[in-house]
Amino acid sequence: MLFWRLIISMWMICPIVAEAYIDPGAGSLLFQAITASLLGIGIFWRRVVSFVRSLFGKKDTLDGKREKE
Repeated sequence: MLFWRLIISMWMICPIVAEAYIDPGAGSLLFQAITASLLGIGIFWRRVVSFVRSLFGKKDTLDGKREKE
């Protein structure tokens, strides 16, 4: 019964038609957020790949030549 009271009260409080608009700054904000997310994921992924390669890769010696392990 409490569930139905909650549903009915939400139906009465919330408007059915949203008379809203998206201001011009919202598009640039969304573009900036998506761009930053993609670049952040790319940089993070590069660091993870670099770390894994350093674990399994060859190491440099002091004279700049690579030695086999």
